[in-house]
Amino acid sequence: MKRLDKILLFSIIFVIFFSLIFFRLNLTGKVVDANYIDSTDTIGSDFISVLINLYDLPLLDKFIFNWEGREYSIYDESLILMMNFEDNVLDVSRYGHNGTIVSGVSYLDSKYGKGLNF
Repeated sequence: MKRLDKILLFSIIFVIFFSLIFFRLNLTGKVVDANYIDSTDTIGSDFISVLINLYDLPLLDKFIFNWEGREYSIYDESLILMMNFEDNVLDVSRYGHNGTIVSGVSYLDSKYGKGLNF
Protein backbone atom coordinates (compact mmCIF):
# COMPACT_ATOMS: atom_id res chain seq x y z
CA MET A 1 0.00 0.00 0.00
CA LYS A 2 1.43 3.37 -0.99
CA ARG A 3 2.07 6.05 1.62
CA LEU A 4 -0.65 8.36 0.27
CA ASP A 5 -3.17 5.49 0.28
CA LYS A 6 -2.30 4.72 3.91
CA ILE A 7 -2.66 8.38 4.90
CA LEU A 8 -6.07 8.57 3.21
CA LEU A 9 -7.24 5.33 4.81
CA PHE A 10 -6.07 6.30 8.30
CA SER A 11 -7.60 9.78 7.89
CA ILE A 12 -10.98 8.25 7.12
CA ILE A 13 -10.67 5.82 10.03
CA PHE A 14 -9.60 8.68 12.34
CA VAL A 15 -12.62 10.78 11.48
CA ILE A 16 -15.03 7.87 11.89
CA PHE A 17 -13.60 6.34 15.07
CA PHE A 18 -12.51 9.50 16.89
CA SER A 19 -15.63 11.55 16.27
CA LEU A 20 -18.55 11.88 18.60
CA ILE A 21 -21.82 10.17 17.82
CA PHE A 22 -23.36 13.15 16.04
CA PHE A 23 -24.19 12.80 12.40
CA ARG A 24 -26.53 14.27 9.85
CA LEU A 25 -27.98 12.46 6.87
CA ASN A 26 -29.35 14.34 3.88
CA LEU A 27 -31.65 11.94 2.03
CA THR A 28 -33.26 13.58 -1.02
CA GLY A 29 -33.47 16.95 0.68
CA LYS A 30 -34.49 15.67 4.13
CA VAL A 31 -32.01 16.20 6.95
CA VAL A 32 -32.05 13.71 9.82
CA ASP A 33 -30.07 14.62 12.93
CA ALA A 34 -29.18 11.85 15.34
CA ASN A 35 -27.30 11.60 18.61
CA TYR A 36 -27.14 8.08 19.95
CA ILE A 37 -24.97 5.41 21.44
CA ASP A 38 -26.17 1.89 20.92
CA SER A 39 -25.13 -1.39 22.50
CA THR A 40 -22.89 -2.27 19.54
CA ASP A 41 -20.82 0.91 19.93
CA THR A 42 -17.46 0.78 21.66
CA ILE A 43 -15.80 3.67 23.47
CA GLY A 44 -12.13 3.04 24.18
CA SER A 45 -9.38 5.21 25.59
CA ASP A 46 -8.16 6.26 22.12
CA PHE A 47 -11.08 5.55 19.77
CA ILE A 48 -14.84 5.45 19.38
CA SER A 49 -16.27 2.66 17.23
CA VAL A 50 -19.79 3.17 15.90
CA LEU A 51 -21.84 0.65 13.96
CA ILE A 52 -24.15 2.43 11.54
CA ASN A 53 -26.13 0.68 8.82
CA LEU A 54 -27.11 2.87 5.88
CA TYR A 55 -29.89 1.52 3.69
CA ASP A 56 -30.93 2.92 0.31
CA LEU A 57 -27.42 4.24 -0.27
CA PRO A 58 -28.26 5.52 -3.79
CA LEU A 59 -30.49 8.13 -2.09
CA LEU A 60 -27.66 9.40 0.11
CA ASP A 61 -26.34 12.89 -0.74
CA LYS A 62 -24.22 13.65 2.31
CA PHE A 63 -23.00 11.88 5.43
CA ILE A 64 -21.47 14.31 7.93
CA PHE A 65 -20.06 13.78 11.44
CA ASN A 66 -20.20 16.76 13.75
CA TRP A 67 -17.43 16.78 16.35
CA GLU A 68 -17.45 19.62 18.86
CA GLY A 69 -19.20 21.94 16.42
CA ARG A 70 -16.94 21.15 13.47
CA GLU A 71 -18.35 19.18 10.53
CA TYR A 72 -16.38 16.34 8.92
CA SER A 73 -17.76 15.19 5.61
CA ILE A 74 -17.58 11.40 5.23
CA TYR A 75 -19.69 11.07 2.09
CA ASP A 76 -20.62 13.87 -0.33
CA GLU A 77 -20.38 14.81 -4.01
CA SER A 78 -16.59 15.29 -3.78
CA LEU A 79 -15.96 11.66 -2.74
CA ILE A 80 -14.11 9.78 -5.50
CA LEU A 81 -13.61 6.34 -3.92
CA MET A 82 -14.95 4.61 -0.79
CA MET A 83 -14.51 0.90 -0.08
CA ASN A 84 -15.33 -1.17 2.98
CA PHE A 85 -13.35 -4.29 1.90
CA GLU A 86 -15.87 -6.79 3.28
CA ASP A 87 -15.12 -9.81 1.08
CA ASN A 88 -15.22 -7.55 -1.98
CA VAL A 89 -13.69 -4.43 -3.45
CA LEU A 90 -16.81 -2.48 -4.37
CA ASP A 91 -16.76 1.30 -4.58
CA VAL A 92 -19.74 2.70 -2.67
CA SER A 93 -19.24 6.21 -4.06
CA ARG A 94 -21.37 7.19 -7.03
CA TYR A 95 -18.58 6.42 -9.53
CA GLY A 96 -18.41 2.63 -9.23
CA HIS A 97 -14.58 2.23 -9.32
CA ASN A 98 -14.95 -1.44 -8.40
CA GLY A 99 -12.02 -3.83 -8.19
CA THR A 100 -11.62 -7.56 -8.62
CA ILE A 101 -10.12 -10.05 -6.18
CA VAL A 102 -7.97 -12.55 -8.07
CA SER A 103 -6.62 -15.67 -6.33
CA GLY A 104 -8.12 -14.61 -3.03
CA VAL A 105 -6.65 -12.59 -0.23
CA SER A 106 -5.49 -13.39 3.26
CA TYR A 107 -7.02 -11.89 6.39
CA LEU A 108 -4.76 -10.53 9.11
CA ASP A 109 -5.56 -9.54 12.68
CA SER A 110 -5.62 -5.77 12.99
CA LYS A 111 -6.47 -3.14 15.57
CA TYR A 112 -10.15 -3.12 14.56
CA GLY A 113 -11.02 -6.72 13.63
CA LYS A 114 -9.51 -8.21 10.51
CA GLY A 115 -7.64 -6.59 7.63
CA LEU A 116 -7.18 -7.65 4.02
CA ASN A 117 -3.68 -8.48 2.83
CA PHE A 118 -3.31 -8.19 -0.94
